[in-house]
Amino acid sequence: MNILIEGMSRQLGGMEAFIMSVYRGLDRESYRMDFIAYDDEIVFEDELKAGGSKVYHVTPRSKSVLQSRKELDTIFKQTQYDVFWTNKTTISNIEALKSAKKNQVPLRIVHSHSSENRGTKFTLFMHKKNRRQVANYANQLLACSKEAGVWMFGEKAKEAQIIINGVDIRKYTYTKEREEKMRKELGLGDEPVVGHVGRLSKEKNHSFLFRIFQEIQKKEPSAVLLLCGGGDEAQKKQLEEEAEALGIRDSVRFLGVRRDVPDVLQVMNVFVFPSLFEGYPISLIEAQAAGLPTFGSKEAVPKEMELTKEMHFLSLEEGEKQWAEAVLKELHSEKCSETEVLLQSEVSLEKMLDTIQKILEKRGMKHGN
Repeated sequence: MNILIEGMSRQLGGMEAFIMSVYRGLDRESYRMDFIAYDDEIVFEDELKAGGSKVYHVTPRSKSVLQSRKELDTIFKQTQYDVFWTNKTTISNIEALKSAKKNQVPLRIVHSHSSENRGTKFTLFMHKKNRRQVANYANQLLACSKEAGVWMFGEKAKEAQIIINGVDIRKYTYTKEREEKMRKELGLGDEPVVGHVGRLSKEKNHSFLFRIFQEIQKKEPSAVLLLCGGGDEAQKKQLEEEAEALGIRDSVRFLGVRRDVPDVLQVMNVFVFPSLFEGYPISLIEAQAAGLPTFGSKEAVPKEMELTKEMHFLSLEEGEKQWAEAVLKELHSEKCSETEVLLQSEVSLEKMLDTIQKILEKRGMKHGN
């Protein structure tokens, strides 16, 4: 089966991690996966090409609508794809989806990975415009949560199938040996570590996280804040300046994009995730799989994320002091393995891949054009 996937970018985020889980998990002999990219380079591009996948670098619509359309049409005409699968946080651009239908790709999937706008006002305008017509071009709607389905598909959300983002749970199981090895690699002693994994972008609410950490340091001066996640240099510089202004810069480590997140999680004592909005954040599954007391915002994190007793919800309206107090209560608690609990849940990688395979097999059915 030939599958063309849209959704990879130069930054490693939850959507990219999901796509790579699918890529690595499906049988390569049964499913050939190629990729459309609008950046000059995407994360894991070397791995994708080494695995036999094509990565088509298409002119962004922002540079030339006509050139972008022409290149997309050429891709679909050159190769007979059975499935086109677009992964989106907004549907401000559905040119590839339109091209897939025009070129009679049998199964056309739109997969929602967010519940709010991450772009500009123009992005939001185009998203709302396309939301009214996306079902005219797609014949399979997917979403990572109910909220993500409503955001992407509006009245058609009831037709969207929920795909819980799966995780290879065993990769995250905590061991003392892994923690000691990673602490040494990161230059850490026995100081308590507050952790966060997420793109350096507005919705992750790093400014509030910094204020929480500032309060934590009043009681735990040796505490360290580890941040895993990429972002543009301007955003990073702004966050560094904010940390400096709060007097915590020397205790904040910007680790950037890490491909060893399962190991980095081993050194954390708590995981704090005060997002403004989310889809279905994989990093919260990973944190719970590592046995970490995990704190997420009520306003953004879906209730379905409460997979273990380690998941705690707090409102952003409660303020940084209340968040810090809650985190401090768990900062020195013993890590408990939640591996078996999670393996039996809907978030296991095996269950997700099984669901996806059943959807992909629909190509043998008659799809409306």
